[in-house]
Amino acid sequence: MIKSTANNIYQRYAQEFPIDPELIAERMGILVEEQHWAFSNPSCSGAAFIRDGQKVIQYESSHSRVRQRFTIAHELGHHVLGHTAQGKQFRDTPNNYRMSSAPAEVEANTFAAELLMPASVVDFAIFTKNIRGIKNLAKAFDVSEAAMAIRLKTLGVIHEHN
Repeated sequence: MIKSTANNIYQRYAQEFPIDPELIAERMGILVEEQHWAFSNPSCSGAAFIRDGQKVIQYESSHSRVRQRFTIAHELGHHVLGHTAQGKQFRDTPNNYRMSSAPAEVEANTFAAELLMPASVVDFAIFTKNIRGIKNLAKAFDVSEAAMAIRLKTLGVIHEHN
């Protein structure tokens, strides 16, 4: 379900590559706001909530561009997957992206990866455009190398060696 939801949004709202999650959110009528939590709440990366009937995404403006992009896509996932419709507010930290086992966080991470790095586009980049290496793929998709490595493992393109 998450994959098809992300794919539908990608097909409907993304008109450029790399995918711009902020533009997609805005096209969906979701307000995207920069925040400056660095001193008041340094562990906060982003938030998703509904304010006066308006869906809102907030992200930490001091983070790297690739982290901001993933945060916005992650928070968009909370909205699209109906997490915020249940009256919940999500305030996400880096640990939520990496290690959380909370179902809503896992789903939002999966959504963000599917949206920013669709399997069909990853395959096209690797097998048709011949883009090789995590660093080069991360650059092409405008995501972090860590996010790309996880995505490639999830897709079975690379395997972890112990």
